[in-house]
Amino acid sequence: MSTLRRELRTKFEAILSENVDSIDDRLNPGIVAMAERLADAALEVSGIRRTDETRPEYKVTGIANKIFAGQPVVQSDLDLDVREQAATNAFESAFQLQRPWDWYPARTSDERTWRDFRAFLVKLYEADKNCFTKYFTWSRQPYVKGSMTALGIKRNPQDFPDSWSAFCTHQTAKGTSSQNRQAKNLAALQAMDFGD
Repeated sequence: MSTLRRELRTKFEAILSENVDSIDDRLNPGIVAMAERLADAALEVSGIRRTDETRPEYKVTGIANKIFAGQPVVQSDLDLDVREQAATNAFESAFQLQRPWDWYPARTSDERTWRDFRAFLVKLYEADKNCFTKYFTWSRQPYVKGSMTALGIKRNPQDFPDSWSAFCTHQTAKGTSSQNRQAKNLAALQAMDFGD
C-alpha cells in the first residue's frame, strides 16, 4: 500500500468515525472498507493509480531469492538446483580442476552468460553422464581444432557451445569414418576368393 493511499485512508477513517461515540464502533469493518474505497476513488480522481495494481510482477528464480522474496520454494526449484550442482561437479572433475570455480559471478553483467552456461552444462550432463570426460579427452589430442582449455572456458563461457559443436562434429566424423573403414574391410574380405 502506498504512503499517499495510507494517509488518505487514515484521514477518511477519521472523518467517518467523528460521529461515532465508542472506540469499538470506530474499528468497524464497514468504516475501514468505506475509507479504503474513498481513498482509491480520491487517487483515481487525482490521476494516480493504486500502486498495488501497477507494481510489475517479477519472476523470482533461485532458492535463496525465493526465500528472500517470501515466496514458497517448490520441489522443481530443488530439483533444478540438484541437477545443476551435479552437472557442475561432473564438469569440474572431468577437467581435473584444483579448486572449484565460482559459478555465480560477482558482476551482474556476467550473470546471464554464466546462467546460460550452467543450463547448457545441465542439458549436456543429462544427455550423457560422461560427456565432459569425453570432451576433455578429445581436447587434449594434438592438432584438434575448436577445443578449449578450462582457463579458456572460464574466461569466455559463451564460447563453449561452439567448442562443443566442434567436438560433436569430430565425434560424428570419427564414428562414420571408422564405420566406413570397417564396411570396406568386410567387403574386401567377402570379395576375396580363398580357393576352396
